[in-house]
Amino acid sequence: MMKIKKVIGLTIAAIMSLGIFASCNIATAPDTGNENGGIVLIPEEPETYDTTLTVAYQLAGYGEDWFIWLKNEFQKQNPGVRVLLTGADDMDTKMPTYLSGGGLIPDVMFLTSEDLWKTMGPAGKLRELSSLYEETVPGTNKSLYDLMLQEGKDLVDYEYLPGDVKRYTIPWADGVEGIIYNKTILDNYYGSTDWEFPDTWAEFTELCNGLKGRDIAPITYPGKTAGYLSGMLVSSIAQYLGDELNDEFIDPDENTDYETLYNHAAIEKGFEKTQNLFSNGWIMSGSQSLSHIQAQQAFLRGEAAMILNGGWVENEMRAVLPKGFEMRMAPIPAQADGAITQTAVAYGNVSFAAIPAEAANAELAEKFMLFSCTQEAVQAFYEIGGCWRPFDYELDLTKGTAFAQSCYNVWADENVYKTRKYSTSRFFQPIAGQLYSDLATVNSNGTMKNSAAGLANKYSSNAISGFKKVLDVWNEAKS
Repeated sequence: MMKIKKVIGLTIAAIMSLGIFASCNIATAPDTGNENGGIVLIPEEPETYDTTLTVAYQLAGYGEDWFIWLKNEFQKQNPGVRVLLTGADDMDTKMPTYLSGGGLIPDVMFLTSEDLWKTMGPAGKLRELSSLYEETVPGTNKSLYDLMLQEGKDLVDYEYLPGDVKRYTIPWADGVEGIIYNKTILDNYYGSTDWEFPDTWAEFTELCNGLKGRDIAPITYPGKTAGYLSGMLVSSIAQYLGDELNDEFIDPDENTDYETLYNHAAIEKGFEKTQNLFSNGWIMSGSQSLSHIQAQQAFLRGEAAMILNGGWVENEMRAVLPKGFEMRMAPIPAQADGAITQTAVAYGNVSFAAIPAEAANAELAEKFMLFSCTQEAVQAFYEIGGCWRPFDYELDLTKGTAFAQSCYNVWADENVYKTRKYSTSRFFQPIAGQLYSDLATVNSNGTMKNSAAGLANKYSSNAISGFKKVLDVWNEAKS
C-alpha cells in the first residue's frame, strides 16, 4: 500500500449549446455568490481579448463553479487571453467524434471516462505531456511530476509497450468511494452523537440488521449504473488479496503468473461479500432501477440510512440538499478472514485533463493546465467542489464542509488501507459493465441469480484472455 500524503482537488464547469462549442461570455466575481451558493457570472468585454482558449469538459459531479473560478483567475494573470468554457453532460461521448474531424477541437478538455485517453492517446489524438511534467509549477520549486503524489503518477504513467512510458493526461480529481451515511439517522439509531462507524464486518452486519429491524432500509445505490458497487467490491477483493498481490492485480507485468493471480480465491470472496448486501436484504427495494440522481435523492429524503457512492455527492446534489442534512464518508469494514485486516477504501478518480494533438493553442493550453495544478487552484477546488487532486500540498480543512472533511479524513487515515480503483487498470476491464450488473441481480425470492463462484470463473476467464492479448502486443513489440 502506498503511503498517502496530504492533497487537494479540482472540479468541472459548463455551458454548452446545440452540441457545439458555444460562446459563453462569462467571468466571475470571486468574492460574491449567487442565491444558489454558486459563483456569480458577470459580462465580459470581448473586444479586450486577442486570444481565446477553449476549455471543454464533461459536466459531472463537482459542478461548474471551479472552472468559472479558474477562468477568471487565469484571465487576470494573462491579459489578452479569454477562456471560453464549454461543457455538456455527454462530452465524453461527443469528444471522440470531435477529435476525429466531426466537430470543433478544444484546446483543453476534462473528461471522465478513462478508456478514452487510453485509446485516443496511442491513436495520436492527444498531445504527449512528458515535457509539461518537467515544467516547474508556479509558486513551487518542484516540477509537475515531482509535485505529484505516487497515486497520481500511477494513473498517468502509461506503459503501452514495455519500457515505453507515455503521459497523455493530468488527473482531474482524486477522492474516495465508500459508504456514505446519514448522520441523523445513525445518531437516532445509536441514541447518541458519540459513536463510531463500524470497523468490522460483524459490527456492520449488526448495524444493518438492526436498521432493518426498525423498518429502515440500510443501503441504497444507483442500480442503473452498477459500477457504483466498485467501492465495495474492489476494497473487499483487496482485503482478501493482501497488499503485494493487490498491487500486482492492478498493474501486472510480463512476468506475472496471471493464471494464479486471476484465479485467486480473493476474487470470489470479494464478489460474495458484495452480494451479501443483497442476499441479506440490506439494499433498499427498487434500488436496481434507480439512476445515480434518483438514488441520491432517495438517500437525501432519508429513505435509506446509507448509500454506496463517492465524495462528489454533496456538491452534485447541492441544489436540492435539505437544510441541515448531514452526511459523512466511511470506509469498507474490515474482513476478519482477510489478508488485510484494516478497513479499506477505493481511491483514484479516473477523470482526466488532456490537450488534443490538433489544439490550436497547445502552448497556452499547457500553461492553463499548469496553472490548474497550483496550490491556489487546488485549494479552490477543495473549497468549491469538495474534493482534492493527487498533489503534495497542505490542505486547509477548515475551508471545506463537514462531509468533504470526512472524505479527506478517510483518505488520509493511515489505519485505512487504500486501494486504487481497478477501473484505472486496463487489465481489469472485464470486471466492468455487465459483470457488475450480474453481481447485483436478485431473484424475486431474494436469492442471487448468479453465484459468486460463477461470476469469479467468468471474470477469471475474461481477464486471462484479455491479458494474453496484451502479452501478444508486448512480445510482438520486443521481437
